[in-house]
Amino acid sequence: MARTFGPAVVLSSLVACILVSGACGGAGQGEPGGGVGRSCQAAGGICLPANSPPPPNYQPASPGVECEDPSLACWQQIGAEPTPCFSPSQTPELGLDEPDAGCACDDDEGVCVPTTYQGRAWNVALICVDGRWHSVEDGPCAPTVPSGAGCVVEGQRYADGATVPDPYSCNSCQCEDGAVTACTEIGCSEACPEGTAPGTSCAACGPTDACEAVETTCLLSCQSDDDCTDSAHFACIDGQCRNVCG
Repeated sequence: MARTFGPAVVLSSLVACILVSGACGGAGQGEPGGGVGRSCQAAGGICLPANSPPPPNYQPASPGVECEDPSLACWQQIGAEPTPCFSPSQTPELGLDEPDAGCACDDDEGVCVPTTYQGRAWNVALICVDGRWHSVEDGPCAPTVPSGAGCVVEGQRYADGATVPDPYSCNSCQCEDGAVTACTEIGCSEACPEGTAPGTSCAACGPTDACEAVETTCLLSCQSDDDCTDSAHFACIDGQCRNVCG
């Protein structure tokens, strides 16, 4: 006997489609490229049993828009604009709600895309998997933790990898594990005051007595510890007053 469906059954099916995970072939279900060109839910449609009548004002989905479950049929609202796919250059904020509704990609590298959504600033991490962009937690947006010592220049502490001013000129340099290096080469050097010379000293000692930040500055010249009256540079080492850890 053929089955018939009244309005209550159609509404029940629709509610179940929305509430039950996977019933609509929604984002996060299945692998992209596995026979579904575009998931029904990602395209703004609903999935119902194939032999059930469509809800009012709905029509069969566009070609390539399918439910993950082949026993279900996808229906889209008549006159509704299709939900766009996202990419690094196109509506990346869509990935926050529909992480698997990505546009096509070609083995592109992951990227962290700044965007705005609901009045807030967001960083959306996008990766290319099986020919489609996917939004993921952290990924390319995961914070990087400096692994080396920081640099102290003119009393300011900088993280490993940061751009720092050259303490002896108007140039800019990089902090690389406590060393001020890779400076630009504008001719604007400044000599250290008399009685001092360029040098380095530990500015912050860690819990294991390792140096966590290295100061690069003009250090006082010395012959013994008695010449070092600054509590931050109290030891005469290699002819200059420096700080000692441990």
